[in-house]
Amino acid sequence: MKPVVIRIKEHKKVKPKLMSQIKDMPNQGVDNVTKSDWSLPKDFDRPYLETFYELISPYMDLFAKNNHCKSWTIHNSWFHEYHKKSNFPWHVHPTCQFANVYFLDLPDKKTTTEILDTDSKLIKVNVEEGDILTFPSFLRHRSPMITNLQKTIIAFNSSIESAIN
Repeated sequence: MKPVVIRIKEHKKVKPKLMSQIKDMPNQGVDNVTKSDWSLPKDFDRPYLETFYELISPYMDLFAKNNHCKSWTIHNSWFHEYHKKSNFPWHVHPTCQFANVYFLDLPDKKTTTEILDTDSKLIKVNVEEGDILTFPSFLRHRSPMITNLQKTIIAFNSSIESAIN
């Protein structure tokens, strides 16, 4: 399966709210990411996720249907805010079918998530701010070094379920 790009039509309307909710989160980094909620306790209140889940629900419903399944689930979600000289190294996401990246703030397309195929060749993806990039979670991917402008993403791991016969 090739990566799928899902355009979120409501992005411009919801971006200010999501950015404000993320700004209110504790200023905690992880690895070489400037700010993230990855290390916060799972029961920590994350108001941005309620907004985000409401936003993506119809799109994920359609994604499941287009893949001949009745339903989908999100296993976990987090945000990453990258500032100058931050990045995230090559990695995979175990125990789910798909890795997903919502590009909430993407002023420079050169900082888009990079994905390698199973032959270690770079997969070209054309995404813009407001897109969700969905791809098999076993594919290695990374966030390249941010050189000047910051980038904010909401990532989530998901699976589709209940195949339609």
